[in-house]
Amino acid sequence: MANGNNTFDYPAEDLLRPGGQNGLSARAAFYQRSLYKEAVYPATLPYPLDTWYDKFLYGRVDVFQNSIILKNQYLTSIKSADVPNIMALRPVVTAFEKFSYHMKKAFFMGVVSRNANPRLLDLKALRAHQPINSKHEIFSQHLFNVFLTTLRAAEANQITDFNSFIKIYKRYLLPIAAATPISKTNFVISQNNNLFTTGLTIAIAKEDSGDDFVKYSQFVGDPNFNFFRQCAKKFGFIVNKNAPWLLTADLFSTAFLQTALGDVITTEGAMINKQNFFNIYYDQPHTNDIEDIARIFINSYRALLSVKPFYDHETRHLRQSTALGGEISTVGVGCPVITKARKPLSLTVEQVLSGDMGGTNLTHKFLIDIYAELRNTEVGKPLGNKKLQDLKRNAYSAYQLKVRPELTGLQNAADYINTIYRNYIYDRGAVRLQKRNAAGGKGVDNRARGGRIITESDLSRQLY
Repeated sequence: MANGNNTFDYPAEDLLRPGGQNGLSARAAFYQRSLYKEAVYPATLPYPLDTWYDKFLYGRVDVFQNSIILKNQYLTSIKSADVPNIMALRPVVTAFEKFSYHMKKAFFMGVVSRNANPRLLDLKALRAHQPINSKHEIFSQHLFNVFLTTLRAAEANQITDFNSFIKIYKRYLLPIAAATPISKTNFVISQNNNLFTTGLTIAIAKEDSGDDFVKYSQFVGDPNFNFFRQCAKKFGFIVNKNAPWLLTADLFSTAFLQTALGDVITTEGAMINKQNFFNIYYDQPHTNDIEDIARIFINSYRALLSVKPFYDHETRHLRQSTALGGEISTVGVGCPVITKARKPLSLTVEQVLSGDMGGTNLTHKFLIDIYAELRNTEVGKPLGNKKLQDLKRNAYSAYQLKVRPELTGLQNAADYINTIYRNYIYDRGAVRLQKRNAAGGKGVDNRARGGRIITESDLSRQLY
């Protein structure tokens, strides 16, 4: 029953058996999720990490709101794991191994209840880091698959070469960007990714985060849970409120700095801290976004050639098929339609980046302009047409001047564009793309466990 403060007076039996799970009605889901959020999970310190209602970009943006991706060279295997090759960020693994040893010692010393969930005492990593780059590559292929299945015959027959493909594929990509981000910078912070892609989170169980009863009966209500979460805090971790089997590094806390980074210094001999942590361990994907866009166009056209190498060309006069011309009557003598081969493409991404477009329209100016348009669309079009045109001109100036000499011209343009759009990470369209639907049970562990990304059918339902 709701009280005058728009909260609930929860019956005792509900507190002992929370019933939040997927498939409930809207009202039931609201009540059950509120029950778990407000009353079931302990309200005492240490506070948990709440990625459903609060810190949904934790570990995916730096202190300046730049999207970030973990550098692979700083991944290391977790020894305390049930299966091999489970990896996380090196300092996180250091802290986890110390935490795991501490919990084992507590068990043998008899300071915890032995009649309880063993996973809270004998900590074993069951899941950790998941790479973003491979996800983005698969996602880019899905984009093309949707394009292919929804391409109308009239448009298909307009694609005779790479230049005509560029025109039509651009017209396809911009509406897609309004539904799901195409740039890796915004893909990182979208629902396609989660805490596992940060390298900061380790799972010690594989439960359904949408089932509140499992969370309570096996974890939150366990006699050792308070000891577990207090020790986690001591060793630099935060327990996830909505999936209490997830441990995430409590970045820049005293415990994390001492436990995970106490004896780690930079190559310059400085201690690692909040100011340099992300620059050392993470990359900013926007610096390679334009390269990724060039790759999407080139790979997508080649994919089209592999599955549909021909197009129908109408002609008023019958042409005899020739070995050299590759013209073939599609129906028979007198048919005004012939099948022609699309022009092959030998252009590489490396050529494009070097400024050699091979006679195509995939110029640096085109790539800068479409990148500005995609980023604008992905975050809900905060810039009107005039400001967008100004942004494109300024980005092209940054490309020409190379304000940051350590970056290429295209990277300078992308860097300038990013300084504008990173201000909208928590605004309008971006929030819609980033927030998980907690009431529907789209929990961090569910999505991470399945490795699910948006599929062709998902996009089709959203766009067509």
